[in-house]
Amino acid sequence: MNKKYIQGRIMIIGAGGVATVAAHKCAQIPEVFKEIMVASRTVYKCEAIRNDISQRYGREIETAQVDADNIPELSALIRKFQPDLVLNLALPYQDLHIMDACLKTGVHYIDTANYEPLDVAHFEYSWQWAYQEKFRQKGLMAVLGSGFDPGVTNVFTAYAQKHLFDEIHYLDILDCNAGSHGHAFATNFNPEINIREVTQVVRHWENGTWVETPAIIENGCIHFNFDYPVAGLQDSYLLYHEELESLALNIRGLKRARFWMTFSENYLNHLRVLMNVGMTRIDEVDYEGQKIVPIRFLKALLPEPASLGTNYSGETVIGNIMTGIKDKKTITRYIYNVCDHEEAFRETGTQAIAYTTGVPAMIGAMMMLTGVWKGAGVFNIEQLDPDNFMEALNHYGLPWQVVDHPGVPDRV
Repeated sequence: MNKKYIQGRIMIIGAGGVATVAAHKCAQIPEVFKEIMVASRTVYKCEAIRNDISQRYGREIETAQVDADNIPELSALIRKFQPDLVLNLALPYQDLHIMDACLKTGVHYIDTANYEPLDVAHFEYSWQWAYQEKFRQKGLMAVLGSGFDPGVTNVFTAYAQKHLFDEIHYLDILDCNAGSHGHAFATNFNPEINIREVTQVVRHWENGTWVETPAIIENGCIHFNFDYPVAGLQDSYLLYHEELESLALNIRGLKRARFWMTFSENYLNHLRVLMNVGMTRIDEVDYEGQKIVPIRFLKALLPEPASLGTNYSGETVIGNIMTGIKDKKTITRYIYNVCDHEEAFRETGTQAIAYTTGVPAMIGAMMMLTGVWKGAGVFNIEQLDPDNFMEALNHYGLPWQVVDHPGVPDRV
């Protein structure tokens, strides 16, 4: 990777587990991240991140309270701090407001998750892709989805397209969390976002169209046992995930793209009960004369995802199995990373789910600040050169391997 760094100023919006990791990793690299601000509606969380970074690295960062939905308020904070880049690690509902603030203040933008309306459990890139011309005209760069999945999985695909294949025909992304946190039921990131995501109708890309199948908690859902490196056999469920949408557009020759995630029967049973009693509803209900949203009340009852690292053990294993053509021969390659929950906690005080998202968020920001990635407009991460990003994964805590592997069966 190019070591001729440009020192930059970064504003991180959000103060959850992923923002904690990203702030720690930025603080470890002062030659790139000269000044750091963490801003959130809950300023005490920002201050906790600041205090931990000061104790661990002897670096001082700035904090601020801000409502990311309030574009004038956020714009005023951006003008005051004058960052070169805004790293959006807030809720997906806030993506468009933060993008608007970046346009108003002339600052580059990067995030880890695509926009989702507050009142509809539906996420897609169309809302953010609509900002293409606005960012292009301003000469600003917006990079979407620089987490792990989406993010690293997109970069794995771009790297494979560049170096391993002439064409990729079949892509299966497999996300395994083989860790144990000791709670009866908890979500590894924001419960409201997590539950909305995994209870949707499943879609995958095949032969130029989207194929729908039942959600993971319904009869007829598609799942199979996969033997993961380190983690062993785990039941893996077909799930819709946002990177499929952009990869289906940007990877040449792609005939099918699917996403799989592991879930324990305990997790699924809890989720079924919560749905059956209405606790996962996202609309308002009357409760003793007040309007409440059940899933937000549930969020208040569940463990804070950022707190799970204390007793988390085991590993995550996330990667891509890709089958395609190289030199007129059919080959299959598996690119994957293994991340240990306990090691992630020792370094950043978080669990591996947050770590695997926060590290790529920092790396994407590094690619932009150092000029490795340049452009005007809105980009999904697989549209950018993958090589330096892949090198940085090895260097900053998420080493990857490429192995020969059988393809995932067509019908499971």
